[in-house]
Amino acid sequence: MFRLSDIHEGLRSTIKLLVTEFKDKVRIHEEFGVIPEIECNLSQLNQVFMNLLSNGAQAITGRGDIWIRTRRDGDKVRIEVEDNGSGIPEEVKGKIFDPFFTTKTVGRGPARIVYRVWLIERHHGQIEVESEKGKGTRFTITLPIRQPKSMAATETGA
Repeated sequence: MFRLSDIHEGLRSTIKLLVTEFKDKVRIHEEFGVIPEIECNLSQLNQVFMNLLSNGAQAITGRGDIWIRTRRDGDKVRIEVEDNGSGIPEEVKGKIFDPFFTTKTVGRGPARIVYRVWLIERHHGQIEVESEKGKGTRFTITLPIRQPKSMAATETGA
């Protein structure tokens, strides 16, 4: 169900769930801008945040950093999750949103990525990736502050 929700609250609760996984390995930097509550299904978005943060932590060898940035951009909000991990090789980067493509063992890769993209698209948003091998990866999610009227009515049962 879509309702007005605080994205920062969702991000912080997701970070709390992952704190034991991160331990002393990853330092999280919250660079939160001033953004309004958005019309969304926060539990679904939290699944996306969890996946991005977990993947970022797994890409870090030794100790590293993950930055989470939010900002308003007109009638949308942007959420960036950036790590300084191993990055995504160029030959892989263009395929990561393709169904059934994976570099992981069965059950760990493509379904999670395709599901993450589906959840963002379901929110009338976009997800993009920038990465450089050896320097890290940044995922940028863009979401509308308000859902189209027909979608909001369907989701709330109106």
